[in-house]
This record gives sequence, C-alpha cells and structure tokens, in this order.
Amino acid sequence: RAILVTRDDNPVGIWTERDLMRNILDVAFDPNTTRIDTVMTKALIFAPHTDTVYNLMDKFLGLRVRHLLIEKGGETIGMVSSGDVMKASIQEKDGELKQLNTMVGWDYYENWCWRPESK
Repeated sequence: RAILVTRDDNPVGIWTERDLMRNILDVAFDPNTTRIDTVMTKALIFAPHTDTVYNLMDKFLGLRVRHLLIEKGGETIGMVSSGDVMKASIQEKDGELKQLNTMVGWDYYENWCWRPESK
C-alpha cells in the first residue's frame, strides 16, 4: 500500500506501509500530529510509460523499491507496484504457455510417428 503525496498536482513524495512500520518504531512519531511531509519518502523514482514488464522488473530489483511512478510526456500518469508487475508477468507467461500448448499439444505427439516410405 502506498499514498502518493502531491502539491499543485505534482508528486512530491510517497508514504508506504514500509514507511509506517519504520515510523511507528520512532518514539517521536505521533500519528495524530506528525505531518506526512516530514516522514514521506521524497526521492521519487519514475519510469516511462513505454517500459515493458521486464524493464519494470529490472528497476524494482535493481533499485530495491516497491513502487514506481509512471510518466508520459513529463507528466505523472500513475503509479505501479512490484506486485502489479509480478502479476502482469505471470499473466504474460500464462498466455505464452497457453499459446505454446495450442501449437504443440498432446495431439501433435500422439499423431506424430515416423512412417517409412511405402514401396
């Protein structure tokens, strides 16, 4: 879970459940009075809208983040989580597997056999 924090429609930070868990351990953290802008992550990481699932997976793994902001034409158009990308990757692989199974299924193997030329 994550909350994108914006100012004048521009993203300025993100506050995640990971941030909350870290904040709760801080004795100075009071959820009733602490302002989000003092505890949010301000170093935002963007990815272009043209990135593939595999490019996004590389970014999540390489940068060790769980959320990426997606931009198009210099504007933020959304946010994607590592879970979203993992789900998309699994769906893509499932589609590829189904396609392969229709091309080369058991029928193909059961009906294939070497037949010597008849004379």
